[in-house]
Amino acid sequence: MINNLWPSYFNSTHQVARGSQEYYINSNFGRELYNATYLNLIEEDRKIIESADLVRNLHVDGLEWLKYPECCVAFRTYPKAETVFNFSDKFDIPDKYILCHPMSRPDSDRKLEDWYIERLIKQLSDKVNVVIPTEEKYLSYYDFCREIPNVTILATNLYETWWLAQNCSAFIGVDSSIRYFSLCNPEIPNFVFNKYCQQPFQCPPFQSIRWNINPKSSFPLNWDCNHVAKTILACMDDYAAFLYPEFIDNLDQAIVRRHYSS
Repeated sequence: MINNLWPSYFNSTHQVARGSQEYYINSNFGRELYNATYLNLIEEDRKIIESADLVRNLHVDGLEWLKYPECCVAFRTYPKAETVFNFSDKFDIPDKYILCHPMSRPDSDRKLEDWYIERLIKQLSDKVNVVIPTEEKYLSYYDFCREIPNVTILATNLYETWWLAQNCSAFIGVDSSIRYFSLCNPEIPNFVFNKYCQQPFQCPPFQSIRWNINPKSSFPLNWDCNHVAKTILACMDDYAAFLYPEFIDNLDQAIVRRHYSS
């Protein structure tokens, strides 16, 4: 998918393999299981990497990229896709909609509770259309949402979900790969339910430096859906609200925004 979205970025790609499913390291945090470390690549893949003229270890979790100034500068930048997909002939969706992804899989520890999903969808769809993408095998999971007006539930592949994310008016979802899709369009307000978030618009550094580049876009799991809906709807009408969502009740005063009168 990366090759198809950004074809000019790569001459070739290669998927590396882990050497062990139980790889332990020793660090300043003690001895820990850490399978994702570069040291756990099979020797053949490490030789391929180390034969290059220039090597940059951009594994997000390893934080080695912090050593490269050119990478630090681009940390909060998501490039716009070079390839444009259009599935409007396949899906009959409204022009303006919130893309909502409340569940990546039913057994995930990052999913929202069913009662909360239903309540949030009702709150949002009362004001604007809501589109929920999911895998074919999970379509029945959302049966409790099918009777809610202004809600569309779709079985989509990754390219179709990407297209939906590029054309939505706002995104709200759990912490999964789907939530990053809309970040490639900086005009779209993007919010995530984060299990490490304790208060709205906050995120601990260990999470934000890796996976949540905008801490202000975070909500705790199953947070007050009135507050969540109010925030998202405000951000759809005013991008300044997305920049400072904690001040939506008195935004003009907080940012000293003047509305001139004759």
